[in-house]
Amino acid sequence: MTDVAEGLAGWEAAGLPFDGDGHFPAALALDGAYVLDPAESVIRWTGRNLFNHHSGTVRLTSGEIRLKSGVLKSARFVIDMNSIACEDLADSQWNAMLIRHLRDADFFEIDRFPAAEFIAERAEAIAASSEGTPNFVLKGRFTLRGVTKPLELPVVIASAHGKRVTGQGQLELDRTEFGSIYGSGKFFRYLGKHVVNDHVHLHLKIHADLAPAV
Repeated sequence: MTDVAEGLAGWEAAGLPFDGDGHFPAALALDGAYVLDPAESVIRWTGRNLFNHHSGTVRLTSGEIRLKSGVLKSARFVIDMNSIACEDLADSQWNAMLIRHLRDADFFEIDRFPAAEFIAERAEAIAASSEGTPNFVLKGRFTLRGVTKPLELPVVIASAHGKRVTGQGQLELDRTEFGSIYGSGKFFRYLGKHVVNDHVHLHLKIHADLAPAV
């Protein structure tokens, strides 16, 4: 990077360019298996009711992304439901009460179903994507509370140097499709202010490192 103390005027005086050539750097031709880094990967969740929301995290325990000549072929991720945490409730008693509620049968029944899993059966490139927008759609199966449903997840897949792949995606997950119907207006009447929104917002950030060749 060039440091010009005189700012824009100095930059112009030095004859330095103001515009690029309009071309992005060539994409890396990634190839091989990339193994999830559980310490650096996280899912951030937001749950809502009519007048409020809560947010937190849940961790991933394992996963793998496979690419061939820069094309995403498959992906699989396992989520540790026991790691679910709330970040916005500072009061420890209220925080613990919410987590107990999320763990029980009203929501995710974690003692019976301690893991959730997403398996991508195929990945389709988004031809019209631009830098910073989803460039793949993962299409596969998501299992939560012992229920498996089809799921599509648009993701941004990127790598700075080829040794690590980062994937990010967002979606609105309808919890009622997986048997979590507590407070749902689709299943109960006269809930009033006790309605809990069916959709849970998820933001996934996955870091995976290139596995050594066997």
